[in-house]
Amino acid sequence: ESMPSNRRVVGPAESQPPPGVSHKPTVAVTLVDAEGCRSDGRSIDEIRPMYMKAGVVSRANGSAYLEMKHTKVICAVYGPRDVGRREEFSMKGKLSCDFRFLPFSCKIRRTPGQDAEHKDISSRLVQTFESVVCLDRFPKAQVDICVNVLQDDGNAFSAAVTCASAALADAGVEMFDIVTGCSAKLVGERILLDPTLDEEQHTAVEAEQGSVSSGLLTICLMPSRNEVAYISLHGEVDADTLVKATRSCSDGCIRVHEVVRQSLVQSVLQRQKHSQTKR
Repeated sequence: ESMPSNRRVVGPAESQPPPGVSHKPTVAVTLVDAEGCRSDGRSIDEIRPMYMKAGVVSRANGSAYLEMKHTKVICAVYGPRDVGRREEFSMKGKLSCDFRFLPFSCKIRRTPGQDAEHKDISSRLVQTFESVVCLDRFPKAQVDICVNVLQDDGNAFSAAVTCASAALADAGVEMFDIVTGCSAKLVGERILLDPTLDEEQHTAVEAEQGSVSSGLLTICLMPSRNEVAYISLHGEVDADTLVKATRSCSDGCIRVHEVVRQSLVQSVLQRQKHSQTKR
């Protein structure tokens, strides 16, 4: 018989993954119970409680922190700053976005650095804000938007759009309106507003059997102008359900807009009070 190597550490015969890390495949679950309540106790048209604070990063021109229960996002805005001489001349300003899920933000730890998903979401954020920011107000200049997800429990892109919009407003960047985002999980005729991560990833029992359609709708709205800045749909749903979901998401964006507005007003009042104290 061969002797065991002294250089190897013999592991236990049986082991279990650490808490919060699961390698099991997604299990089909029922998203809404018989009483019409979701797993976290909300109704299908209810968004999670929100907390927002602007001006949280002292060294940035503008910043904001957004918390939607277990989804937490922070954003910092730098600029407008001069573009390097090597860049082509343009009478319109430029937007740059760096979106990242921090390594500890997800149930399964992510590798540090920017991967393909980060680049895709960063590109979608630039696409959204190019129609919102008045780029002609700062020619030959660039605004950098840095978004970090501290904890992801669903609806991360919509939260990033809302947080970045508040940070841009806090930085004094001129926009046509404050844009807010909201998503909905569509399962058959059911529309689950502001879904959690489990609701986004898990499939209802009926959808697993192929008897109903399933999808995820995301809308970013400028409420004061009643204009859509961004819209995306993943999955297949019927037209009537899509129309109803669009209205539900638009209503959710309006509700989120009120929270952002109050946060920005409070931030301005605090700055005024701080400047008067210095005098």
